[in-house]
Amino acid sequence: VSSMPEVAGDAALMVDPYDVDAITDALQRIIGDDDLRQSLIERGYERVKQFTWAGTAQQLRQIYHDILNE
Repeated sequence: VSSMPEVAGDAALMVDPYDVDAITDALQRIIGDDDLRQSLIERGYERVKQFTWAGTAQQLRQIYHDILNE
């Protein structure tokens, strides 16, 4: 749903936001599994490095360039 899979990548557990049982199960897994929780934290720190102001500006510049040169 939405852009969450694209943004979170492998640094989160994806669940159906309308499925209460799936949300509950994912939370229980994260709370109960120290290795999983630590892995998600580490992957999150790596994932966030992919989203910078410089990168965003470059992508926006490329979009403008592509639009103006169509």
